[in-house]
Amino acid sequence: MVGPVIRIKPPDTVILRPSRPAARPVVHQGDDTDQRTSASPAPDVINEKQHDKPMHYRKDGVQKRVLDKLRRGKIPVEGELNLHGFTAREAESTVTAFIMHCQASDTRCVLIIPGKGTHSSEGQPVLKSKLPAWLQRCPEVLAYCEARREDGGSGAVYVLLKRR
Repeated sequence: MVGPVIRIKPPDTVILRPSRPAARPVVHQGDDTDQRTSASPAPDVINEKQHDKPMHYRKDGVQKRVLDKLRRGKIPVEGELNLHGFTAREAESTVTAFIMHCQASDTRCVLIIPGKGTHSSEGQPVLKSKLPAWLQRCPEVLAYCEARREDGGSGAVYVLLKRR
C-alpha cells in the first residue's frame, strides 16, 4: 500500500532534538561577537532571589500568546545547546555563536541547557544567572522562557528566534 520509502538525511547544520550529547558549535575566527549590543544593556547577573522564579522575556512587539505557546512547549524545538562544563566566558561566546548559526539556518526555536548550578564551586548557578543577559543582547532573540519539566525544567530555557 505504501510505495518505496526514502530516508531523509537531516542537515548537518542543525542539532536535532533526539540526540542529547553536549552541542559545541564551531566558532569561526572571523565571527565578531563583540558588536552585539542593545539600546539598553541587560545586567550580567540576576538577583539571587530570582533563581527560584521562572525566567521569561519577550521583546516589545512580541505577543503574549507567543510567549505562552513557547512556555507550554507548543513550538517545536529544532536545536539544542548543552552548556554543562563550560566556563562563563566559553558559554557566552558559544551561546552567541549558536544563536547566530541557528538563525542563519532558519531554526525557529532552540533549547539551551545552562543547568541548575547545583554543582558549581560557588554554590550559585553561574551560567543560569548570566544567560538572560546574554540572550537579551542578541537581536535575533524574540523571547525565552523556562523549559517544561520533561525538557529540563528550571535548568533549561526555550529560546524563540527571529525568522531570517
